Amino acid sequence: MPGPQLQNMKGKGKPSLIKEDLKEYAPIRLGWSSIKYRAHTDDFSKLLWPEMKSAEEFRLQKEDYVRQGLADVYSQEMLNIPIDVTNTFFRRADFIPMSTADEKKKLVYYAACDLAVSTADRADYSAFIVGGMDDEGRLFCKHVIRERMDALEIVDTILMIHKIYKPTLFGIEQGTISKSIGPYLNEAMMKRGVFINTYVLKPSGDKLTRARSIQARMRSGACKFDKDADWYPDFEEELVKFPRDRHDDQVDAWAYLGLMIDRMWEAPTEKEEEEEQYAEMVRTGSSEEGGRSAVTGY
Repeated sequence: MPGPQLQNMKGKGKPSLIKEDLKEYAPIRLGWSSIKYRAHTDDFSKLLWPEMKSAEEFRLQKEDYVRQGLADVYSQEMLNIPIDVTNTFFRRADFIPMSTADEKKKLVYYAACDLAVSTADRADYSAFIVGGMDDEGRLFCKHVIRERMDALEIVDTILMIHKIYKPTLFGIEQGTISKSIGPYLNEAMMKRGVFINTYVLKPSGDKLTRARSIQARMRSGACKFDKDADWYPDFEEELVKFPRDRHDDQVDAWAYLGLMIDRMWEAPTEKEEEEEQYAEMVRTGSSEEGGRSAVTGY
C-alpha cells in the first residue's frame, strides 16, 4: 500500500493500523512503504490486535516456545523477524550453559553497561552486564539488567551491582560519564562512602567491530551463561537477532565487557590464592600453623 494511502486511513471510521511502536520499515525508501508489524512490543505493553489475544496470552505463548527451544520460531511468527539461525553473528550453539560446578567457582567480577538516560516509552533501554572470570580464562555471564531508567535510577543500579558483586572494574561509556550521570554518581559515592573503580569505555569503530572480540570468545567456547535466570531468554534473543533487530542495548554492553576484559587480568589460581593468604597471615601475625605455608609446608 502506498505511504500516503496508509496515512489517509486514519480518521475514516476504520480502526487505524498505524501503530508506531509495532512498525518495522524497509531500509530503502521508494514510492511504496513496506512495513512489517509485530504482534506486540518487547514489554507486551502495546498489542497489534488486543481483541484477539491478550498480553498474558502472548507472554505464556512465548514462554512455551522458549521452553521448547523455539524462541526463533516465535520471533518469526509473532514479531515478523525472520532469522537464519545458521548464519547469525552470535550462534545459538555458542551459548554454553553453566554447570552446577561452575556455580561454586571463585571468580573475578567485571561489569559494563550501555546507558540510555530516559524513561520514555520509545526510548532505548539501559543495559548492565556482570561477568566473572575464572583462573582458566573462561567468562561467566552472571547477571543482566535491561530497563528504561532516568539518571538517578542508573546511579542506584550501578551502586547496587557494586554492592553485590564488587566488580574489579565497572565499564561506563565516556560520553555518558561526562554528560549525564557523572555528577549524580560522584555525589552518591560521596554520600555513601562507596567508591567504584570505573573504567572509561571509548567507543571505536561500529557496533559490529566492537562485538568481534566477544563473538570470538564465545565461538571458542570460553563463555558460559546462566540459562535458568529470568533475564536469559531475552538476552539470547537479542544477541541472535543482532544486527537485524531494532534493539541492541544488551549486545553493546556485552561487547564492551569483552573489550574491557581483553585488557585485564584473569582470576588467581588456587596456588596463588593460598600463597596470598599465607603472605597476609605473615603480615598480620595470625598464622595458626606456626608460619607454615599450606603449599610449601615451610
